[in-house]
Amino acid sequence: MSIDLEKFEKPAVAILNHLASKFPVQQEIHFVDIFPDVDGTAEEQGEHTGAIALLMQEGYIFNSPKGSAAFALTAEGADLFKVSLKKSLKRKISPKPVSSDL
Repeated sequence: MSIDLEKFEKPAVAILNHLASKFPVQQEIHFVDIFPDVDGTAEEQGEHTGAIALLMQEGYIFNSPKGSAAFALTAEGADLFKVSLKKSLKRKISPKPVSSDL
């Protein structure tokens, strides 16, 4: 038996691209939000739901508050787009000297 990654990758890539296009704003990612011109079969909608679950489990996306339909990329998800939030923020934050006057 083999795993068909294409059934995961199609919805996963579409979801990630959708969230990246509006980053950091949370977006709804129902099947119709991602594929508005497609009447998805039950199988396609199941693949979509499974992709969301796996992307969440792997830490690429999150929803807040838990259980809501609004999702955003995590730092790990942004890393898939070769964007390091940590490096970017570190470059832009200027450390201020600590005052010794107490």
